[in-house]
Amino acid sequence: MVFSEMEEKGFDKCVVAYSSMISMYGKTGRARDATRLVAKMKLKGCEPNVWIYNSLLDMHGRAKNLRQVEKLWKEMKRRKVAPDKVTYSSVISAYNKSKEYEMCVRYYHEYRINGGVIDGAMAGIMAGVFSKISRIDELVKLLRDMKSEGTPIDERLYRSATNAMRDAGLDIQAKWLQDSFKAK
Repeated sequence: MVFSEMEEKGFDKCVVAYSSMISMYGKTGRARDATRLVAKMKLKGCEPNVWIYNSLLDMHGRAKNLRQVEKLWKEMKRRKVAPDKVTYSSVISAYNKSKEYEMCVRYYHEYRINGGVIDGAMAGIMAGVFSKISRIDELVKLLRDMKSEGTPIDERLYRSATNAMRDAGLDIQAKWLQDSFKAK
């Protein structure tokens, strides 16, 4: 119905229009509609861009459909669509929701190697991952990287990291965190 209207108004090759609709379908859990729209889009000669892949990755990640997440990731690479911060956050979040923590670490390291900067969302996900798998050294490195990159640490992340360090018996590192970040 909406796609027919898009065609009538000449938007059937507009990647922005597709992206908006696919994002809407994803956020409302309409995976089948999103998938059909992507197929129609491709038939019309309109190639998916990073926004469309991000919407699809987020949608499948929310549903814990890791097979589809991996399939989309490989398709992006094959089509030479460069992943961005949102792409990595969506993929890492999907694996985190499914308790596939080693995959989170793998994608996080790839993100960093490719020049990815830590923002609040990525820091929150990875601090939780590192805490859950007792990689306190990587948690400390994450926090140091945040500080050196000028990324602010919020109260929730500060408390979470401090508690993880104390739970691991690392009072010196917890003290370092207190002295270094002085959460407000």
